[in-house]
Amino acid sequence: MEDCIAISKATTDETANLIGFGPSAIGALLGGYVQNAPQMVGYRDAIMAGGPATMRGCAVTAEDRLRGRIIERLMCDLRVDLADVCQAHGASAERFAAELSALDELARDGLVMRNGSEITVPQGARAFARSVCAVFDQYQPQQETRYSRAS
Repeated sequence: MEDCIAISKATTDETANLIGFGPSAIGALLGGYVQNAPQMVGYRDAIMAGGPATMRGCAVTAEDRLRGRIIERLMCDLRVDLADVCQAHGASAERFAAELSALDELARDGLVMRNGSEITVPQGARAFARSVCAVFDQYQPQQETRYSRAS
């Protein structure tokens, strides 16, 4: 398994598994993520040989699942109740004090709103949803002006 980057399975349903079809497709399983061969030839050859086209994967931790759920809800619904998600994962919302402080900075620019433990990306700031989510991405290097980066 390679080092895992933060991947959110942004989907509106509640499935535990997603199977990616085609070159470079990413699949999400209970234990982690897998990626198919990125080149068409490698993907085709693996399928034609009767095997999986999966070329790499990474296991996820409980922390990855917690943060992934927060990011998933923000991307899909433009809102998340941090306390509810933390409770569902057996975690305390207080662990996100640094992230909430960073969100306050983004709130001053109108990119996010906070009401108690509820975090909302306003429709007018929808284009910046990824920047709001980046606050919760433990694998992305944190910078002073996060919202200027949409990577």
